[in-house]
Parts: sequence; structure tokens; C-alpha cells
Amino acid sequence: MKKIAAVLLALVMVLSMTAALAEEVPTLVISTWSANIDTITENVFKPFEEANNCKIVLDLGNNAPRLAKVQENPEQFDIVYFSDLYVQKCIAADLFMPIDKTRIEGLEDLYPFCQDPSNGYGPGYTVTGFGILYDPKAVSEPITSWAQLWNEEVASQLVIPDISMTSGPYMIEVAGKVAGVDPAENEDPAFEKIKELINLGAGFYASSGDLAAKFEQGEVSVAVCQDFNASTIRGAVEGLEYVIVPDEGTFLGINSVNIVKGCKNVDLAYKFISWLISYDVQYKDALDKVEAPANTKVVLTPEQAEGICYGETVALSGAPNWALYNERNAAWIERYNEEIYQ
Repeated sequence: MKKIAAVLLALVMVLSMTAALAEEVPTLVISTWSANIDTITENVFKPFEEANNCKIVLDLGNNAPRLAKVQENPEQFDIVYFSDLYVQKCIAADLFMPIDKTRIEGLEDLYPFCQDPSNGYGPGYTVTGFGILYDPKAVSEPITSWAQLWNEEVASQLVIPDISMTSGPYMIEVAGKVAGVDPAENEDPAFEKIKELINLGAGFYASSGDLAAKFEQGEVSVAVCQDFNASTIRGAVEGLEYVIVPDEGTFLGINSVNIVKGCKNVDLAYKFISWLISYDVQYKDALDKVEAPANTKVVLTPEQAEGICYGETVALSGAPNWALYNERNAAWIERYNEEIYQ
């Protein structure tokens, strides 16, 4: 009996030690998008966990609901991924730690405009394009310009991003281009052009998953979307074309990674950012067409770069007017609700 008791005691001690060790494994809670998450997990998160003996917990969703969660309970998050507009919202709400550049390895390898896109906060880890995805079998001639979206044949098969999405405000600038009036000077012509699209039969999509489902189910044949959305959908639906730089030009977005104030594992968070922008990780994601590289050491062939924001596409893309978006965002949402969503 004494031997059995001793064995049981030893077993309990081993289990207790194992549980204690498990609790000591550092954890990073990361808020990010759900698009391409399986591939990104294999390329980024799992290898980081293995290399650093840690655990990553993901909180997934679009920008707006994730921002609401971070605002409500910032202490529950360590690292957040956001697009340009939402980064500015977070900075205004004082949610981020200022970044110590000396603690990020390889920062100088990024595009200069990605090294410090928000004046003292996290780097841009990828750049995004904004173009036209379409099925060439569904239209009578190839689509090469924004203006063609207003053709009745095209518009009747078209969806554009909801104003609440990251790329929603881009569409106001696109409509302004077609109208020939900069929305910063007068936004009314852009809104009139968007109303025209809707009257011609165009619709909206509210998320990456929503857009993918519409194409997969054959509900639409044309969409205005970011390059990573196009890549995912082209992988599931054969024969689609993506025009990443229409004739009138387009916009380049920057997705950034930041450390939340109150992060419990700051050293590990800096290691993760260094990992995320490293050559190996950026190259893998680029090859899988899930995220375009911001690391300038990544060199891609024309075939590897097709459809993602890289090389000449970066040079030809202008920066969205984020100052205007920040200033007018609430008013634009109100105008959409009152004038366009019916």
C-alpha cells in the first residue's frame, strides 16, 4: 500500500509540475483578419510558436468589430493588425504602445514608407492593391478602367465594398476620378456616381467571406476589391481576371502591426513583429499570394508577383487620402445610410 501511495503521490507531483509548466508558456493574443487565415497560420503563427515555445491565440474578424473589442477590453490583447484608417482610430484612442525601432530586427529592409507609417507606431508589414476582379466570359470586352464599371452590362453584375470596410472609402475616390472631381474639393459628384452604379444594378459586399461566397455561388461576375481578396477567390473560381492597376490609377493601402498598451509579453511581441517582417515569412506569404511583401529583399518573378501589390504596381499606386477619410468617415457612413442603402 505504501508503494502504491508513493507512486500515486509521484504521479500527482508530475501532473502538477506539467500543469505548472503549461501555465508558464507565454501567450500572445493577436487580433487579425480571417481572410486566408489557414495559410497564414501555417506560414506565420505555427512556426513562431515552435521557434519560441509559446502559444498564439487569435481573435478574428473585420476591422470595425475587432476595434470595438480592443477598445472595450484592451488588456485582453497583445498584438493587433489593422489597416490604415483603423490604425489612426486606435492611435486617437491611445490604444497602442509607441514602438522602439531598435527592438525590431530587419525594420530597415521594409519599404521606407512602411518603416514608420504612423509616426512612432508599428510598421507596415504588407501593402495592398485595389482593383477590379471579373469573369471575362461574363462581359463583352476586357475591363481595364474604372469608368467601365458604369457600363450597364458591367454594373448589373458588380459588387463594391460596403462603406464600413477598409476599402469602402476608396470607392468614393474612384467615383470622384470617374466624375472628374476630387472628393476633397467636392464629394457630391462622387456620391452621384455611386448612386448611378446602384441604379444600374450594382450591389455591395460586407466582408471578404461575403465577396468570396457571391463569386463561388455565381451571384456576381465583377467586383471592386483588394488584391488579397482577389487572390483567394481566383484560387476557388477558375478563369477570373484581376486588374490591379486600372487605367486611371489606383490606391495602395498599408496594413500595420502594433503592440497594445498593457501587453503582457512585450519582448515576445517585438520578436513576433521581427518574425512577421522577416524575409522567410514575407516570401512564403507572397508565394501563396495571401499578402504582398513589404520586405524589399523579397524578389519575385512576374508569375509569382501576378495579382499582388509588388514592383511596378507599388510604383504606380498612390496613397489614399487618409486625412480626408478620417475627417469625413462618419459623415460618409451617414450619407450612405440616407442616400444609397435603400
